Amino acid sequence: MAPKHFADNWIADWSQNDADRIKREQRFAHFRAHTHMHGLPKFSKLAKPDKQYWAALTYKDVAEISRNQEIFCASEGYLITDLPRDIFEYFGSLLALDNPRHNEVRSIVQRAFGASNVAKLTTMIEQVTADIVDDVIEKHPERKCDIHTELSARLPTEITAIMMGVADDDKKWMYDRVREITGNSDPEYHGGERSDTFLNACIAITEYAHKLAAERRVEPKDDVTSLLCNAKNGGVLEDKDFGSLFLLLIMGGIETTQHVISYGIKAFTENPDQRELLWNDFDKYWYGTVEETARMQSPAMHFRRTATQDTILNGTEIAKGEKVVAWYCSANRDETVFRNAQRFDITRDFHETPHFAYGAPGIHYCIGAPIARAEIKSAFQNIIEKMPDLRFSGEIDYAYSKWGNGMKRMSAEW
Repeated sequence: MAPKHFADNWIADWSQNDADRIKREQRFAHFRAHTHMHGLPKFSKLAKPDKQYWAALTYKDVAEISRNQEIFCASEGYLITDLPRDIFEYFGSLLALDNPRHNEVRSIVQRAFGASNVAKLTTMIEQVTADIVDDVIEKHPERKCDIHTELSARLPTEITAIMMGVADDDKKWMYDRVREITGNSDPEYHGGERSDTFLNACIAITEYAHKLAAERRVEPKDDVTSLLCNAKNGGVLEDKDFGSLFLLLIMGGIETTQHVISYGIKAFTENPDQRELLWNDFDKYWYGTVEETARMQSPAMHFRRTATQDTILNGTEIAKGEKVVAWYCSANRDETVFRNAQRFDITRDFHETPHFAYGAPGIHYCIGAPIARAEIKSAFQNIIEKMPDLRFSGEIDYAYSKWGNGMKRMSAEW
């Protein structure tokens, strides 16, 4: 029997308010149940037959795909829609590489995220967070603001800019370009010209990267760009590798953590029992907070893989060349793995059952996850110390996107 195809436009359409997002989660739950009974569902992007893909929605299936890059490769595309090959290869970065090339490139970047360097960066993160929170308090004596813009988005933007060597005057420009890339489905960012806006923003950031690299070759500094320049000069990285790596690190650093922080502020407002736990014993519950806010938010909802051979996943026959999409946001709500999966609970044991907000175990696991965790921890530590009455105040503007599970603005008061 031929598989039934389901249009997936509901994923982005049901992203504009809390009620729609609940419907979206219910829809994912429906298809997880379908998977357990009938195998993987087959979705069609915008109901177009030539845009079909198998949807991996359960924790087990997403883990299986992520562990087996020999069968489910990234080098044929990591987005649902195929980009023109020259554009895909230029902007692909680590996301589009399989081994052995992936390990070669990742080993270079990994130097910036080793344990000793993360410890040094954590000290910087704590200082930057404290300065930002102090500034928010000073700027808003009325004790209310768009906390997403003023704190949640500003913090990872500042940290990423410092790490990459982006000048202070260019931080806002860089943030805007990232929003044009990740929000290219949102009319607020693309003005009706989605592909042009997306490509122009990618090109602008990579051109900035090459200009910055030219400066760092002459005068190296203690930043990731200088590290990548040295690798490039040693013949390990080509020009396209360098530009796409810079773009990936900028996007990953700025775009994901901000939504987890804002989600946490909202979740603690709506769950006073969890708020009381963290506010009364930060040392005991900060780790659970960092992990649970990421699990529930799942800022990067999916990545695609392509079958390199005929295979079977969860009883479903997948032909060579067919697309398979790993839905991390669905796996993170899998009721067979996380008890009361729809509930915000900072007491969960993530050592035993890790979430997939930074990707599932495998070669593509997020390289910047330690930095993201340090930022989230520092944000809530400073909120509790300096803005203990901070609460979401009811106004939120979500981003329209199938890939990113984020927001653009969120009101709060303290």
